[in-house]
Amino acid sequence: MFYTKTKINEETSITTLITAENVFTTCIDCGNEISVDLDGMIVDGHLDLYAMGCRCEACSLEHAKKHRGEPWANMIIAEHMNKARGV
Repeated sequence: MFYTKTKINEETSITTLITAENVFTTCIDCGNEISVDLDGMIVDGHLDLYAMGCRCEACSLEHAKKHRGEPWANMIIAEHMNKARGV
């Protein structure tokens, strides 16, 4: 079990259990708040929250369009197109 702990004052702190539903960050391009799945951020067995940047869906699509032809970009574009078609 992992949790965050915020000290309010000498006698009081708030403890929050970390779950798949309560982890958020801001998009590195537009600054919108986005939900994050920490499992999906593990790369080669490592999780580096300080070096990792996340994009919202709209910014991810725009970033992918600039890198058309690269496998990761094609995957993001295809996922967006499938979602738009309701697939």
